[in-house]
Amino acid sequence: MEGTKADGILGLSPLENVAGTSFVKQMYDQGVIKSKSFGVYLGDTTEKSYIEFGVLEQPNTNLTPIWVKVISTTYWAVQVDQV
Repeated sequence: MEGTKADGILGLSPLENVAGTSFVKQMYDQGVIKSKSFGVYLGDTTEKSYIEFGVLEQPNTNLTPIWVKVISTTYWAVQVDQV
């Protein structure tokens, strides 16, 4: 990817940038998803990780979403307090 103007491969930037319209916004504009949102579930060694677009399904009903503040306006960056 050297030399490309993109800094990611999926287009999940929080901003509309020189690389063009975000992947999530394109899906929303085309009616593929109901909201301009995505969620990431990071599983441990026994669970799969996944990403969802446009809706939070919560397939694992015992999980409560953790909403975190984005600490950058350029990249998706969040503060991690513990691992």
